[in-house]
Amino acid sequence: MSKPIEYKISVSKTARYYLLEPEKIKSVLLVVHGYRQLAESFIKKFEPLLNEGVMVIAPEGLHRFYIEGYTGNVGASWMDMRTGSVVISTILLSL
Repeated sequence: MSKPIEYKISVSKTARYYLLEPEKIKSVLLVVHGYRQLAESFIKKFEPLLNEGVMVIAPEGLHRFYIEGYTGNVGASWMDMRTGSVVISTILLSL
């Protein structure tokens, strides 16, 4: 029996990110969430920085999934253990 051969193709993917923008920007901070988090809720932790003129950019991991089972809360991940190097390249391109 022959062994399956893996091939790769490049596809276009839309990435999600969130932004906190102060009236006057003094600096920019790029923040990345952890496993099972979403950028929308993660970025809220940085709201106090708006008062200091910090613009905060929070991209979201490209892999969304249900945290438990097949319904309910959704989380995001940056990569998986099988395709790490390919996913890292994709992430760097999106940032």
